[in-house]
Amino acid sequence: MEHTATKQMVFSCDAGAFAIYDSEEARNLLRHGSARPLMALKVGPGNIFESSPKRVLRQSPSAVSVQCVDGSIIHLDFGEETAIKQTDQGRYRYRGDLQDGNKGEGYMPA
Repeated sequence: MEHTATKQMVFSCDAGAFAIYDSEEARNLLRHGSARPLMALKVGPGNIFESSPKRVLRQSPSAVSVQCVDGSIIHLDFGEETAIKQTDQGRYRYRGDLQDGNKGEGYMPA
């Protein structure tokens, strides 16, 4: 997904997934009611998003931080292809890369 770091990204938080669109696809969503995301990270046990994404807290061209409904914060680094989950109990790194985010690989202490 490293090519997305050069694009303007638009994010979508909903109960079932966190979706990442390039700005042109986001325009298609507004115009036509449909668009294909660059990546959709689904909510599920052991996935990058184990809780529903609530809102984007911070973003840069190569990273985004997302607050979830359970209070955790997910830090996605597109350049490094990593996900870090920050909770009251500590920081945890997703065992796979971002492309594996829906495979339920779980987290390990960072």
